[in-house]
Amino acid sequence: MIVTQAGIELLSIVRQFLKDFAALATRFERGVQGSTLIELFVHDSFANTWLIPRLPAFYAAHPDIRIQLNTDDFSRFDNASGQAAIRLQTQEATWPGFYSEFILPERIFPVCSPTLIDRIGVPETPADVLNFPIILRARSMANGEQISTPSWDYWLQKNALAPSSLNCVLVVPHSNMAVSAAIRGLGVAMARTSHISDEIRTGALQKLLTEEMENDTGYHFLCSPGKQNSPEIRAILEWLKTESRDPHTLTK
Repeated sequence: MIVTQAGIELLSIVRQFLKDFAALATRFERGVQGSTLIELFVHDSFANTWLIPRLPAFYAAHPDIRIQLNTDDFSRFDNASGQAAIRLQTQEATWPGFYSEFILPERIFPVCSPTLIDRIGVPETPADVLNFPIILRARSMANGEQISTPSWDYWLQKNALAPSSLNCVLVVPHSNMAVSAAIRGLGVAMARTSHISDEIRTGALQKLLTEEMENDTGYHFLCSPGKQNSPEIRAILEWLKTESRDPHTLTK
């Protein structure tokens, strides 16, 4: 292989770029201006709809703490800078080997666009909701198995309605996709209180019924045993608990 003069000059540029990039990454890992970086594992939909909109307030109160969000599946907390997680599970779930604290309960309720309600009419009972097209959530596992979300099943069971009566028009893998489809008038999505506040407040979506159904799931805060006592982890945990008690957290 013949290396040209242009190649030699380009190589020096690439080396300098990689050196500068490595220095930038190292500086970020160590935090900005002496701040502490905390890696927080979280579900992507929860991060987008609940956590990120509230982070400016956290940074204003804690300018010395920076958060690195990670939406990958996780099974360990071995980062020396301190790791934590927010996981969705039943309220009674236990997490052997971790410090855990339940921070945010959830309620569920069907929502759709105002135009869809104008076209079909305002439902008076849960059974009337079945007159609407329905958006379901389901994920394909690596083995090809389809795993459906329990939200609609739970809602139907509690209202003594048959799943076979659903007029399913769309199946999506994530909550944010279901909400996006509902905003565009495709059908009714089953919403959770942690995922849908701005859309209700702005009128992009409306609740079909005034009642919200208590759910047996919610969000747990996890960290390695003893990490909950570190100032940075404690600050994040206490802030999360405060936010979860804020009435703006719950959809009115």
